[in-house]
Amino acid sequence: MGSSWSGFLEKNELDEATGLTVKQKRILVQTWAPVDKDTKKYGVALLWQLFKEYPDVQQQFPQFKDESIDKIKDSPKLRAHGTAVVKAISTMIQNLDDAECLVELIKKTARSHYHRGIDYKYFEILAQFVVQFLKSQLGRDVMTAEAEEAWVTVFKTINSVIKVGMDEEAIQSIQ
Repeated sequence: MGSSWSGFLEKNELDEATGLTVKQKRILVQTWAPVDKDTKKYGVALLWQLFKEYPDVQQQFPQFKDESIDKIKDSPKLRAHGTAVVKAISTMIQNLDDAECLVELIKKTARSHYHRGIDYKYFEILAQFVVQFLKSQLGRDVMTAEAEEAWVTVFKTINSVIKVGMDEEAIQSIQ
């Protein structure tokens, strides 16, 4: 009985750095695995659906600005950037157990987007969209309520670090 209790505590122990439990980290890795196996397919679908649902987001990308949503669907630029977005998320998921590395990865993303003039609000839109996208692509059997909660939590963490990173860049740029 003691070993099952310690297993329960271990799975539910909160990692202060990420705000996630061991169980939530495992769920994130498991639910992301199908996406990670076909980054191009999911990357194209993710960006295309994001642009379709949020046309303002598409306007933030010089290579897609003012282009017809149908025209960019088969574009090599969409395939390349969609793949890069999915790979970036994959790298973050792979580093959930290395908080220092995770923070640096996220801040690198924040810096590069800050210098391109991307507003923080687009990261909030992306976070909400990715959760909905995963539910639509993977189904409710994979994206259970527990999985959805884990994804919402990890994106809260990611976006809080994005915000800090962008704020740090803003301060540095005026000094």
